[in-house]
Amino acid sequence: MTTVEIRNAMEQLQAIAVNTNKKTRDKIQLYITKMDEPILFWPAHPGDFVASVANWDSETGYQRKILRSLVSIIGKEQVSWCDIEIPVVFGNYPRRPCLDLLGHVNGNKLVICELKYGLNGDNPLIAGAQILFYYFMILSNLDNFRVNNILHTNAINPENIHWEYSEDNDRIEILVAANQNYWEQYAGENWFRNQNERHSRTAILNIFEGFGVKFYQAQENSDKTFTWTKIQ
Repeated sequence: MTTVEIRNAMEQLQAIAVNTNKKTRDKIQLYITKMDEPILFWPAHPGDFVASVANWDSETGYQRKILRSLVSIIGKEQVSWCDIEIPVVFGNYPRRPCLDLLGHVNGNKLVICELKYGLNGDNPLIAGAQILFYYFMILSNLDNFRVNNILHTNAINPENIHWEYSEDNDRIEILVAANQNYWEQYAGENWFRNQNERHSRTAILNIFEGFGVKFYQAQENSDKTFTWTKIQ
């Protein structure tokens, strides 16, 4: 997708969000507002990411566990995880929006992933909009990513990350993943209280599929690997 196509996609999501809830409307409007702000070519040189967390039963713990698993079989592809919390908005900000998880497929494809965990995570409509926003910012800042190689210094096999693949629909995977407890909240067709045909589980998943976004349940196994099951 191009930045124009992603911006148009976000407007479609905004139209769907009108009759959902205030949090969903506000989050999507925030992404659109940030998309329209000037892009800053601000150098970013992340140091080492922190591999451990105080609470492993959390989204950050979930994120680290997936990274530590090193490899996930997602569909027919073997994804190798490389890095976490990569900044995608640049400027002199104390806190910046960051991509949760970054990986690759044999160095030939880029994988970007937004994670949700447990009962308090944003709903799937917000999560899908969020990863599209991050994708938009990567494309908008592509020269910055290329020139400054925006990765943590302890990223795993960083030579396999090629940011330019984000410009090729066949060489990028755009994912949203969450654990079983999260998805149990959205087991039925009715994802929102003010339900209509545009808000059904099937309708929203189909819309995101058209945007190249895929949703998965990523559940940890006893051997510390993860089983990835596509949400359909």
